[in-house]
This record gives sequence, C-alpha cells and structure tokens, in this order.
Amino acid sequence: MNHDNPYQAPQALLQPERFTRGDIFQIIRLGVFVGGSLGAVTNAINAIIHTRLSLAFVFQGIIEGSIYGFGNSLIFVGIVNIWGKGIPSVSIVFREFLKIAGVIFCCWLLGGYLGWKHGLILSLREFPQHIFDFDPDRLSSGYAWVLGSIRLAVSCSPIATLFFALIFANSKNAPGNFD
Repeated sequence: MNHDNPYQAPQALLQPERFTRGDIFQIIRLGVFVGGSLGAVTNAINAIIHTRLSLAFVFQGIIEGSIYGFGNSLIFVGIVNIWGKGIPSVSIVFREFLKIAGVIFCCWLLGGYLGWKHGLILSLREFPQHIFDFDPDRLSSGYAWVLGSIRLAVSCSPIATLFFALIFANSKNAPGNFD
C-alpha cells in the first residue's frame, strides 16, 4: 500500500470477493424460500379462481416454487460469481430475489389474463383426452386462467433470473465495482 496517497484503497478491498460455501448455502436457502412463497401465493389464488382445485394445489405450488427457487438461485450464483465479482451480502441478494419474484408474478398475472380473456390456452382441445383427465368441452375460463398463468410464469422464471443476475453483476452494488 502506498502510504503517500491517503485515497488509495488497500489491496484487499480491491480484490473481488467470491462465494464461500456458507454464502452459497444461504443464497440457495433464500431462493428456495422466495420461490416456495411465490408458488404458495400464486397457487392459492389459482385455487380460488378455479374452485375445483383443492388445498393440495397450494402445497404443490410450494414444492414447485421451491424447486424453481433452487434452480434460479443456482443460476444467479453462477452468473454473478463468473460474470461479476461476487456478492456483498445476503440482504442485497434478497432484494434482487424479490425483484425477480415481482417480475415472475407480473408474468403470472399476464399469462392468467391472456388465458382467461383471450382463450389462448384453450388450444388444449387438440390434445388426446387420455393424456389429461379432463373433458375438453368443460374447459372453463378459470381453468384457462390457471393454465395461462402457470405457463407464462414458468417460462419467465429463468429469463428474469438471467436478466437480473447480469444486471446485478455489472451494477455498482456488486463488490469490486467502484465506479
């Protein structure tokens, strides 16, 4: 360290931080929690909209959301750790996960609206009936909402995670970025 220049940062601060095993475990746990919570909320709303769905559908949302949360947190950790310079704290990652969950929720709403209002999901009539246990003539607008919302949320999930991970890796909040 150059003691003549008081504005020069110590070399240890300029080194990019990388994830430790503990950080990765906390971020994955956080991703599973956020994903499971989002799955519970969206499937609870789907159960209300489509009255034939049971409470088991909410539990299914928790499990599926947790699986997607696990995958999304792995994507986030990989992108930020390779492309960026690491993660400063779990609280900042939590804010990023909430942004990702917000985008996924908006996609879920849009998919449900498109399925309900425009009947875009009713193209399932061409599927053979033995694949799904339902009568195509009894497809309701609630069922179309459920299918549309789930399809768009699942499609949006990895895209939103990649987008926010790349944005975060190049942001001023990432450690080592002193711009």
